[in-house]
Amino acid sequence: MDENGNGSSGAGSKSNYTDKEIDYLISCEKRVKKPPRKKMRNVQGSLRNEMTVESVEGGRLFRIFMRQNIDFNESFSIGLVFCQVTVARRYGLYALMAFMCMQN
Repeated sequence: MDENGNGSSGAGSKSNYTDKEIDYLISCEKRVKKPPRKKMRNVQGSLRNEMTVESVEGGRLFRIFMRQNIDFNESFSIGLVFCQVTVARRYGLYALMAFMCMQN
């Protein structure tokens, strides 16, 4: 993967990351660059929010999105996006626990 986030294929393909590259993108230390809004917004039946984080090493930018169904509060998901590729997404209790960890 190069400094622009291009996968190991070298052709600029954003979806051809190796498992090792994806593991790195998920686990690398990140800091908040743009925090989430204080209140989630209602979009087509779900509450939504997002934030921007940056890797401490390399300055790669990521977007973290949060979704919660209005009718089913337990239907919650959180995802990590890098170069328009969702490299991780968690649902339900696991997503809620991940979100709570980010708040600390």
